[in-house]
Amino acid sequence: MRRLSRMIPALAGAALIISACGQPVTDLPEPTTSTTESNLGGDGIPVKIPGEDYQHVARPLTGTLGLEANGCWMIDLGDGPRLLIFPEGFDKPPNDGALMEGPTGGRFADAMTVDLDGGFAQADALPGGTDGFWGGYVGFCSPERRDVVIADSMTAAFDPGGLTESDLVGLARTSVLTRSWGCGFGFEVSSADQRVSVRLYPNRMTPSPPPATLPDENWTAEVLVGKHLNSNHCDDAVEGWEPEPNIVAKWPLTSGQLEFDLPEEVECGLVPPVMARLEGAAFQAGAEEVMLGELAIVNESFGCFAG
Repeated sequence: MRRLSRMIPALAGAALIISACGQPVTDLPEPTTSTTESNLGGDGIPVKIPGEDYQHVARPLTGTLGLEANGCWMIDLGDGPRLLIFPEGFDKPPNDGALMEGPTGGRFADAMTVDLDGGFAQADALPGGTDGFWGGYVGFCSPERRDVVIADSMTAAFDPGGLTESDLVGLARTSVLTRSWGCGFGFEVSSADQRVSVRLYPNRMTPSPPPATLPDENWTAEVLVGKHLNSNHCDDAVEGWEPEPNIVAKWPLTSGQLEFDLPEEVECGLVPPVMARLEGAAFQAGAEEVMLGELAIVNESFGCFAG
């Protein structure tokens, strides 16, 4: 499959070598690395090449792999199949062209559901452009749909619904919460993989002056465990490829002190980021009190809402 796809740009280049008068053309442009590397992306597979810029914005995604009859790998994120470029280090295992293998040994097959950090790129923006290797590859595999999924990492899909309550509590206890999410008048911080999140939102349109000692009737404060918890955050224009938040466990915070500087006047876009600190946060899971430690949270869109 790789050999066939590589022939497309190669043949196009060969057609330019002879002019209409049959004379050799000597001022051909220098070939890009995307058309000259003999081991480009591995043996017959689309894999990211170290050092190349794919101009995509990575985010957590979930999709289903598809291996087409022509050997092209696709991924369906919920709105139809797109061509897939695998992360660096992926390769075909020996003697099995119907599988892909990650650098740590995990294997990936047709119809398998996977989680990935990745984003999108148009074929024209891929390294080498429309006349480079990737342009020819997209033209062969996906001539009608020109947007490609670029995967930076990939694993078998995580299923939080298969975890026990003890597992869920352990995940909440051990996760490092450093990714803040700004919107409205509240505060939210999650793990990088969006599997654990702490949310603190006022129960009315304007928050009460700080500090707030939890539990507080003026605040909803909780810890959540699941998957893609912050997908579509503060967004009312949901795309078909965006995963839905999947909350499988939720506990109210039973203690904690929330401190932040409340701006005197709030107007969306005119308020600097509002910093908050949550100390002594804990939740109750059965007979166990689980401490979350001290959390620093920033709302960079204080007073702004979706719409």
